[in-house]
Amino acid sequence: MKKSKGKIKTLILVAGIILVLPFFIAEPGQAFQPDDLEFLRTTKQCFNCNLSGADLSNKNLRNADLSNTILSRANLSGADLSYASFPRATLSSANLSNATLYRANFTGAVLDGADLRRTNLSGADLSSAVLTNANLSGANLSGTTLVGADFTGADLSGADLTNAYMTGAIWTDGKECKSDSRGECKR
Repeated sequence: MKKSKGKIKTLILVAGIILVLPFFIAEPGQAFQPDDLEFLRTTKQCFNCNLSGADLSNKNLRNADLSNTILSRANLSGADLSYASFPRATLSSANLSNATLYRANFTGAVLDGADLRRTNLSGADLSSAVLTNANLSGANLSGTTLVGADFTGADLSGADLTNAYMTGAIWTDGKECKSDSRGECKR
């Protein structure tokens, strides 16, 4: 009888471990949380959220607050994110192509490997943002604040940097940039 009870306890323990184990073995790049996505859609706020891989393409998220939010590999192409706040957000490998980011705040955001082709970032604040290996070809960066931004390895071909303020920005060749009165890069 004791052997039978011992086997049952062992089976119950193993079954419990099998049921609980998936909660402890989360993939580092796990997908977004559905509750976070719904909260963003209803309130246009989602700080400290996980929206990794979420499809927000062509959405109207004007004035959204996405501070400290993880948006790695998210699709934001064609979205209207004018006046949106992304301080300290992570947008690694996110697709923001053709998005409107007019006057958006990306202070301290991580946009490494992000697709920002043909994006309207005019008047945006990218101070201390990390844009390493980002694709900004054809992007409108006129009037942006790029103080201390890191563009190492970024593609800026055809980007409009008219009147951009870029003192301390690290350029694609790894050299620091200082802007003159016309916003042109001087080293």
